[in-house]
Amino acid sequence: MRRPDHAESGLDALEAALTGSFDLMLLDVNMPEMDGWEVLRLLKSDERFAAPIVMFTVKTEVRDKVHALQDGALDYIARSPSPTTSCSAGIGRIFEGRRVRP
Repeated sequence: MRRPDHAESGLDALEAALTGSFDLMLLDVNMPEMDGWEVLRLLKSDERFAAPIVMFTVKTEVRDKVHALQDGALDYIARSPSPTTSCSAGIGRIFEGRRVRP
């Protein structure tokens, strides 16, 4: 099983995504240097990156979810008072029926 990775900024996330191998990218909307929207747009336009991207944020507006899905995110998870529960449930839905690479 592969270990999760993390990035401190949007630029770090972009670089990691384009040089690493991921089954899923959980991308925060609010990051320093480059926000998640820009990272999403750049990754979706780059053929080297094929993993599904899930946006993860405190923003709960419907228009933000629509924006994410229109820009190519597989899902949009708004942090709830229990972020672990909402995140786990969202990721569980994504991998349901899919085989994860070792």
